[in-house]
Amino acid sequence: MNKYIFFSIFLMFLMFSENFASDNLILKLTPEETKTDGELLYFNITVENIPPENSLDEGYDGSNLAEYEKDGGCAAVDVFINYSTDILGPVEFNWSETCMEMDWKEYQFEDGEFYLSITFDETLYDDSLLIGTVVFNPIAESATELELSGCLASNLGSQYNGGKRTADTDDERTTRVEYPETEFYGSEIKVNGVGSYEGSTSLEGTFEETPEVTGSNVVYNINVIPNQQEPEVIVKKVDVEEISPNITVIVQNDGGINPVLLISIFLGSILSGAVFGSVFRGRIL
Repeated sequence: MNKYIFFSIFLMFLMFSENFASDNLILKLTPEETKTDGELLYFNITVENIPPENSLDEGYDGSNLAEYEKDGGCAAVDVFINYSTDILGPVEFNWSETCMEMDWKEYQFEDGEFYLSITFDETLYDDSLLIGTVVFNPIAESATELELSGCLASNLGSQYNGGKRTADTDDERTTRVEYPETEFYGSEIKVNGVGSYEGSTSLEGTFEETPEVTGSNVVYNINVIPNQQEPEVIVKKVDVEEISPNITVIVQNDGGINPVLLISIFLGSILSGAVFGSVFRGRIL
């Protein structure tokens, strides 16, 4: 009888743990375990368990959030993969069909670290999302692993890291919204043979720079998603070259706070040349 009770409690504990864990987002590599006799190694980068639209709709105290404070989805992703340069040689990274269509994205292999960053044109609400496939060539026999980390941003710009942000309720009070965490799953690799790949590699890729444009009425829009926990946005670099450029910077908040900040800057004859261009490199804060 005691054994039966113990077994029932154990099963309930497992079910509870499973349900609790399912609230977290998952950023993972597949396969999680693999081996090679010298063939190229392919790993899919996937986000799973993305919160549905407006599913984060309550404060920690059970209060209902104002409509504009409800959150969910995946608006941006940063991924870091650490790998051994003594065992694995980087070959390339291929964006998934969904991500290939996005404008603001980049990736780079450098000194044993693979990095990618992507901001989606519109927040995605699918339960799972394939980011792309990273490819390595085995160059030495050994056991090794790919260590995965990164951050995921919600529709309102908060990171899924178990933190909280202040939000308005539907009865005009304030509360704190709890965000799920992100679990990371890398991959373990057993290299039993050295690869013979001698093809081309693609170790860096970024958004296409704006082509040369002439004319007096050129408009560029840069969308930035701030982290609500640390609402500070830093645009690292904007290069402008034009004769007597007229630049207007508009900061607009589409959330619950009324737009109150409008900055207009007029610059006259400060840079020579007749080409207008912009370079923007942004990451999740």
